[in-house]
Amino acid sequence: MVETSLPLRPGDPRLIGGYRVLGRLGSGWQGQAFLATTQSGRHLTIRVVTAPSADFRKRFRSEIAAAQRVRHPSVAPVIDAHADAPDPWWATVHVPGPSLPQVVEQHGPLPPRALTILFAQLAEGLRAIHEADAVHGDLAPSSVILADDGPRIIDLGAVGNGGDDVRALGALMSFAATAREGDADLAAVPAPLRDLIERCLTGTPDLAEIIATLETPAPGTATPVRVTKAPPTRPEFRPPPDLQVFPVVSLNPVAETTLP
Repeated sequence: MVETSLPLRPGDPRLIGGYRVLGRLGSGWQGQAFLATTQSGRHLTIRVVTAPSADFRKRFRSEIAAAQRVRHPSVAPVIDAHADAPDPWWATVHVPGPSLPQVVEQHGPLPPRALTILFAQLAEGLRAIHEADAVHGDLAPSSVILADDGPRIIDLGAVGNGGDDVRALGALMSFAATAREGDADLAAVPAPLRDLIERCLTGTPDLAEIIATLETPAPGTATPVRVTKAPPTRPEFRPPPDLQVFPVVSLNPVAETTLP
């Protein structure tokens, strides 16, 4: 199905880089996001930057080149870009599904098992970004889509550094655990997760340490979370029937799908 988008307004582009624009997805950062399609019917999210400076264009070329090297199941890939267009733009594969804030708003904080899985998958995605000599630079709860086969990091391509990404991951996981942004009270979060979130907020652990910690089962628990770089479809993200890890990960404007 096509993700719901807002109607195009007068003056909105109907074509961007040869891709047919279907609707508006929202605005933010320095421009507008559009839902578009390739000739074969593949859906894209195209972000257009308005009134860029010369310095921005220079940084944009470098950042997009790095972003296009990132290949990981937890990151929406950048597949095309044009830094020299009157309004520069970049296109990523469109990921249908609810954002993390939408799920938390409707269902409340995620349970511990879901937090652990989400934490591990996002940390692995960020590590792949950093290994490509890129950074996310603007990671936030709204930068995570909970697709049917796992979370995706979107909006790759801002300016920042790796430490910023780790602190942002801590803030994102704090929100997922408490449904509160800012200085949230983490007292109700299980100790191993709470300690790791608090350390991330200081920017101290590197992503390899975060992943290793999450892959090691806490005393008295069952199997660890297994993080994999392999297939784009990861059955380990789906919980056993008795573990309602995510109340809804297939939320869409037409129907809500509860995990089996």
